[in-house]
Amino acid sequence: MLKYELIENTKDRIAYRYFPDGLQESGFISVRKSDSEIIDQTVASNDDFKWCFNKLYKRIREYIEKDQYEEKGIIAWY
Repeated sequence: MLKYELIENTKDRIAYRYFPDGLQESGFISVRKSDSEIIDQTVASNDDFKWCFNKLYKRIREYIEKDQYEEKGIIAWY
């Protein structure tokens, strides 16, 4: 499970901070809207194998495709 929150939404870029397991440890991802490429990233120290990072990146690409962005959210899986 991870929680995430929007920290920047401009014409060209979208950025989120994420919290694996909902803890205080956090990571960061910034993505260019025009081609969904990662501009900048910091993987959370407790995000083994980048599981949470990759799940959030997939969600961000979906947001870009729809041009709709959530302020906060949770992604859970089993």
